[in-house]
Amino acid sequence: MKTGEYGQAGKLVKVDLDVRDILMDYGAGGASLCFNCGNCTAICPPSENGAPFPRSIVRSVQLGSRSDILHSPEPWLCYFCNECSATCPRDAKPGNTMAAARKYQIRSATLAPVADLLVSKKWGVFLLLGVTALLYYAGLYYTGALKLPSRLLFQAFVPEEVMHIAGMVAGIFAVAVMGVAILRVLYWISRDRESRYSTLGAKISAVFRSIPLVFTEVVAQRRMSKCKTGRPRWIGHMMTMWGFIGLFVTSGLIYMLNPGLANYPYSFTNPIQILANVSAASLVIGMSILLMDRRTGRATLQDHNYLDWVFFYTIFAAGITGLVVEAFRFSGLLIPTFIAYSIHIINVLFLIAFAPFSKFAHVGIRPFVIWYSKYAGLL
Repeated sequence: MKTGEYGQAGKLVKVDLDVRDILMDYGAGGASLCFNCGNCTAICPPSENGAPFPRSIVRSVQLGSRSDILHSPEPWLCYFCNECSATCPRDAKPGNTMAAARKYQIRSATLAPVADLLVSKKWGVFLLLGVTALLYYAGLYYTGALKLPSRLLFQAFVPEEVMHIAGMVAGIFAVAVMGVAILRVLYWISRDRESRYSTLGAKISAVFRSIPLVFTEVVAQRRMSKCKTGRPRWIGHMMTMWGFIGLFVTSGLIYMLNPGLANYPYSFTNPIQILANVSAASLVIGMSILLMDRRTGRATLQDHNYLDWVFFYTIFAAGITGLVVEAFRFSGLLIPTFIAYSIHIINVLFLIAFAPFSKFAHVGIRPFVIWYSKYAGLL
């Protein structure tokens, strides 16, 4: 990041105490303790070229400057290694402030009424989970499948049309909300920023030159790997991410190659089933590492609210229930398999619908912010 892009002297700032209060509720309470010593900037591995990162966001939160918070790409360039919080002389927890700023951007970029319900109300998440379960069972009832099947075949558990419609509804909703959020965040961080390129050809060339950095971030989380003391968290993050990618690929292959779910589930030696089981194991192991880090590592410095824990355990449950279904199926147990499979499907559908309002928003927003930051010369 370049120093000149931040900290403009003499700039008028509109103070909004309501915004500051919201950010405090999101975990930025320590910002009031910051006395601007600059230690967080000095210790932060991704901070480069003297940019006041993450200090500038902490200052914006202190002031309640909604415009500066929304227009900054910094919250998405932080991977929460927490080295800043671990060395802060005032215990101001700047890492928490960066996480709170991300939550605020997510809330502002998504459907505000729905986001407020899910983020601000403790019962909002459980309401969405209840609606997901209700729609799932309503689909089973409508198709006459709300009964214990007589054989251990998943298409007997849940008819294809129920899975197709439920997945399409949850997926379209999530993609639409996420797409709008990405466009709004890109608009905010690019607005009023002078272009570095004088010709259209130079702009197009810069667009393509910025793509490799996004690829390395998605594949290897390069910036996160710079956080040496947070290496266990990086490993857990990588295993979780690739576990999800593997499960996504598996679902796509099954849908394309076997849309009617004939003779499904596959045998344990089937390559697609092997990929599914390995991916689920990677997801569970990765989440276990992240859970351990929350209990004993750098992440203990983060003030995790109920939304963080709901998101964490929902992902964990998706991996665990998938493996449990496989174990019950291998044992030939019909009723336990049916119950575990129902829980698994409801959990996955909820996770899809909840994605744009949770940390899953990082999957969509962060790569585009990294790409734009490279294009605009901020990285």
